[in-house]
Amino acid sequence: MYSNRKTPNAFLIYRREKQSWLRRNYPRTPQRALSGIVAQMWQNELPATRGKYESIALRLSIENVNRSVNNRHVVPTDYVNGLTHFFVIENVVNPVSPPLNKESSSIEDEFVNSIFNFDA
Repeated sequence: MYSNRKTPNAFLIYRREKQSWLRRNYPRTPQRALSGIVAQMWQNELPATRGKYESIALRLSIENVNRSVNNRHVVPTDYVNGLTHFFVIENVVNPVSPPLNKESSSIEDEFVNSIFNFDA
């Protein structure tokens, strides 16, 4: 799905979910104001909530690497002094540990699918 572009980070996933809710409930509010509201909501979220979105972003990033044709990608890890450091992931089969129970996995899958419409 994201093979030719960067996967969304945690804030972008959060923003997509919250902004669609705000658009439905406040249809006459300008987009610029909604963006500011969502940014403020993100700043006020608990670390556990932010962690949920960060884990979804990481999962999407790993799935994107796994979907590649040759499973060889150069992935930026972080920025230090304005420079990006890279590492190479090769032959990634399934770096994510299996879920503890199937029910929690399906709930998380439903959540991700509701945001990105993977099944559509």
